[in-house]
Amino acid sequence: MKIESYTHPDQFGCYPMSGFRLYDYLSETGLIERCLSVGDPVVKGWCEHPETYSEQFRNFDPEFDNKRVYLWKSTRHASDSLRTLEIAYLRISGDKVIVEWDQNLGQPFYNCLHLTAIVSTESSKKVSA
Repeated sequence: MKIESYTHPDQFGCYPMSGFRLYDYLSETGLIERCLSVGDPVVKGWCEHPETYSEQFRNFDPEFDNKRVYLWKSTRHASDSLRTLEIAYLRISGDKVIVEWDQNLGQPFYNCLHLTAIVSTESSKKVSA
């Protein structure tokens, strides 16, 4: 299984996009089905063996030391509101890969800080919207 980073066209150049808008887009286009979840074997493997965590998701620029990889297939409701979702994400903490939850989907999501990991299709090398 090959994992790659997905960038919505509106995020190129590190432009922000609302997390709600990104989630809706992934859902409407079916790309959400290719996103990773907390239960995926590759995610469990990264958490159990951090040395296997994909280089493309590690911090490549010291300015961005809080990069997150969002697991858009793993959501939970933070309250009774349908628009209050929590999305699981991965981040590096020391020498560990940990899972945390983010409920601030109204915040701007930047492709240089907030990555979306998806399963690559064998028929394409690059995912496009």
